[in-house]
Amino acid sequence: MMALGPRRLSVLAITGILIFATIAAAALYLNKPSYETLYIGLEHDDINRIGITLSEAGISFDVDAGGTTVMVPIGLSGTARMIL
Repeated sequence: MMALGPRRLSVLAITGILIFATIAAAALYLNKPSYETLYIGLEHDDINRIGITLSEAGISFDVDAGGTTVMVPIGLSGTARMIL
């Protein structure tokens, strides 16, 4: 190993770290569930009540960045609406 020299060992270590980070980021991105819109244009209080009800029912949900749209995993919107 020492025959490679410190510069080459550093480049090899950085390359390995970058490869590992790229694979980890891709795995996290690809394993994120896809969501579909449940309701749009909600008030903050409505989103809180919907979130509590969905959590009690065991349905994961997400709120968009604007805080007015509730989303559930694809295929669960019908079930979520029936519960709500």
